[in-house]
Amino acid sequence: MITPTNTSEKGLEDLIVAHLTGQTAPTPGSLTHIGELAADYAGAGYLAGTTDDYDKEHALDARHFRAFLEATQPALFAALDWDNPNPNKAQFCARVRDEIGKRGIVDVLRHGVKFNQFHVTL
Repeated sequence: MITPTNTSEKGLEDLIVAHLTGQTAPTPGSLTHIGELAADYAGAGYLAGTTDDYDKEHALDARHFRAFLEATQPALFAALDWDNPNPNKAQFCARVRDEIGKRGIVDVLRHGVKFNQFHVTL
């Protein structure tokens, strides 16, 4: 028996997420750290996120951004003191948001962002 195609907007979203992440059904929130990627990681290298992790003010997925910085740039991560409320973290996130708005996402990904004494690679 042929299963009918879900032609709703939700069906399209599920199809895109499945293609990008390699997950047959979206299961955001299962990853707690970038280093926990499974050996059989499939898809196009994307991680599904949740709306709870989205920081509207800075236009980023705070949980994945935190994990990325901790795994790839530990000196910056320590200086930001990410887990404690402080102005450094907010200033850094605002800087990244503003640079993306000014230069575009591709340029920021290619050339990074300068923040205090750090050159941040994204």
